[in-house]
Amino acid sequence: MKMDMKNKLGRAMHLPLAFVFLGLIASGCMVADGLMGTNLSRRPPPKPVEARWQEAAGFSPQAVPKIALFAEDMSQHHWNSSAGIIRGMEDRFLVKLLEKGYQVPARSDLDKVMKEINFGQSGLTDTDAAKLGKMLNATATLVVTLTGVNVDSSDTGWSQNGVPQQRHTATCSISARLIHTETGNNLGTAVPFTLRNYIPSPNDPSSSVFVTAQLIANSLPSRVQPAMNPAVGAVTATPANK
Repeated sequence: MKMDMKNKLGRAMHLPLAFVFLGLIASGCMVADGLMGTNLSRRPPPKPVEARWQEAAGFSPQAVPKIALFAEDMSQHHWNSSAGIIRGMEDRFLVKLLEKGYQVPARSDLDKVMKEINFGQSGLTDTDAAKLGKMLNATATLVVTLTGVNVDSSDTGWSQNGVPQQRHTATCSISARLIHTETGNNLGTAVPFTLRNYIPSPNDPSSSVFVTAQLIANSLPSRVQPAMNPAVGAVTATPANK
């Protein structure tokens, strides 16, 4: 009888220690997650950041075979090369537009038309966008505008070689709107989207700009329609009829 009581007491004392041990394992996994980017603790993965595109009523991507692409920087941020930022945004949208089945006029053609209409740097209005696209024989003009860039720095609480380390956070806002060249109507727009992310240097938030541009470009409606391959039962992507 005394031996049974002793065994039960021993097992009861070990239970709290077991819970502590499991807790240490879980906390260790969470620390490892933070350091190595893993998910050892089996936590739900964070929801991916996505932008959203709002189409006008009755809009059909199949009715817009060709889109003139225009990007502008209205952020008033002091870049080493504003032209490089604009070109970087254009590249993200150009790749996606082509991937989604649209035709896009060449950049050289766009530059030529811009000179013909004596466009300044005050921002492209919807009327300007419609005129620009029409001169390029495009059905619509996609205007991408970098509206704001801001960088905040905060202390991390640790130092390296005696130098306090900081974390730099960039806040970037980009708008996009699709203008019909014949009517000047707005065919769609990116839902207001602002991205906050960490950047390596407070002097160069360009990576944040390009990530934001990519996310909005991903949200553009597609002219490519999924089609079923009857031979193998696989789903493939085929361009929509123009």
